[in-house]
Amino acid sequence: MNKADYQKIEKSMVNQTYRHANGNLYTVLGLSNYAHETTEHPVQVIYAGVNGNLSSRDFKSWGEKFQLDIAGKPDETEEETLIESALINSFETDIDDNEFEPLSEMIQLLLRNPTARLVLLDYLPEKVSEKTKS
Repeated sequence: MNKADYQKIEKSMVNQTYRHANGNLYTVLGLSNYAHETTEHPVQVIYAGVNGNLSSRDFKSWGEKFQLDIAGKPDETEEETLIESALINSFETDIDDNEFEPLSEMIQLLLRNPTARLVLLDYLPEKVSEKTKS
């Protein structure tokens, strides 16, 4: 496969939830190494668990253990919805409908990572941060 093929595949996989054979859910963040694929550095799928841990797996063996999970996205909590709204409203630009869904999914994924969550909360105005840091 060439770089353009991998880019098309990556676009279809990113932000999708996959279920591992053990039942755990993971969100694909992207593909790596496709621009300069070698035997030592094969194309990798980069993914995150709901706990925020990042992992990678050889693209060629991805389908052996992972299946697209249609209904497996974790529900966001009321607190996460509040943080997401505050973040989006704090941007100094209008966000059109085509940009909203990927942005929303990215924020929800970041909120599930404890370190990223603190960085996002520090970015928010103090009143919102005080309500949501606990």
